[in-house]
Amino acid sequence: MLNPLLLLRFYNHLYTVTDMCIKNVFYLWDAIIQAYTVKTHILFNGITTPYNRALVNIGTTSSATPLWYYREDTKTFVEWSLEFQTMDDAERGLEAKELPILSMVIVDEERVIHDLTDFLGPVRVFHSSPTVFPSIAHIVGAWSLSSGIVLNPSNKYFANSITSSADTVAMPIDSHGYFNPVADDSNNKMEAVEEVAQST
Repeated sequence: MLNPLLLLRFYNHLYTVTDMCIKNVFYLWDAIIQAYTVKTHILFNGITTPYNRALVNIGTTSSATPLWYYREDTKTFVEWSLEFQTMDDAERGLEAKELPILSMVIVDEERVIHDLTDFLGPVRVFHSSPTVFPSIAHIVGAWSLSSGIVLNPSNKYFANSITSSADTVAMPIDSHGYFNPVADDSNNKMEAVEEVAQST
């Protein structure tokens, strides 16, 4: 005759294992769904490529430093250091700023190969300082997500921009400098400033 206590332990163990399996299946399924539907990416210091937020692990000591969230569906950059729980929280809690760029083209040896002006129009930035904007490399990386175009890294491309203060700026597309409004005695110019890693 079976011992009732052993039988109870067996069913408890079976329940625990089954419950864990079901939870793991749902966790895996949720991760797959997020990877293909969530349009939020992370942009890192010194790295051009945006990474899907659902697929990256930034909790290790060897991880690159995150600088921006980028929401592909709304073309929104949110400064990482603001530490909002969600992109929606940031959009509700801050005033959106336009990029200080009126137009931008990518050139290859003086030949225009891509015009990013239409892409830049609806782009908005939520940040802690009016002098901090995404780098040229991050802007081009975000454009690549929308356009599906990946530029050959072995070629030397430049981003030629006209800023909101009517200055012309030419920078390599892999430049991790950002546009910073700098007031001087004559007018409000835009100059390229080296991007600095922000603490999380």
